[in-house]
Amino acid sequence: MAFLPKEYKVPSNGDARQWFKPENGVTTVRILGNCITGTEYWDDRTPVRVMDEKEVPEHIDDAKHFWMVPVAVDDEINIWTITQKSIQSQIFELMQSKKWGDPQNYDLDVKREGSGLQTRYTVTPNPKEDLDTGLANRYKVWATSNNLMDIAFSKNGNQTEEEEDELPF
Repeated sequence: MAFLPKEYKVPSNGDARQWFKPENGVTTVRILGNCITGTEYWDDRTPVRVMDEKEVPEHIDDAKHFWMVPVAVDDEINIWTITQKSIQSQIFELMQSKKWGDPQNYDLDVKREGSGLQTRYTVTPNPKEDLDTGLANRYKVWATSNNLMDIAFSKNGNQTEEEEDELPF
């Protein structure tokens, strides 16, 4: 018996949660659970999320509507805070489609191109398929110790400035 399992990785931030941010190229994600929404702004390099836009202080002019959702990326469970309207609208269109429906039933290819103000996102659905049983079981365990509402609306959400999207929209 080994002291630690072979697959063990030391958490990079001391927190079991990982934050997903699309990088240039195509990343395949699987939405694992229900989405929560709110408004996000940054205060002293720390994200502040509120449920109601009316709670944003008047001096803040760059608050963004966000979706927060648990996702699997490369078989790892992550939290994805989506503030990009282009991604939100593309996923919303898929949800409204009779052919696609609930995005928890299929993988999404998220393509990011460019940088800064020239960044563009394209979301493409993959054929519907059941979630891998092992991943589904790991998500159930993850969900018992990670409450998305608490994560989203805690004081700092354990996310750093480096993970903030550089886009102003």
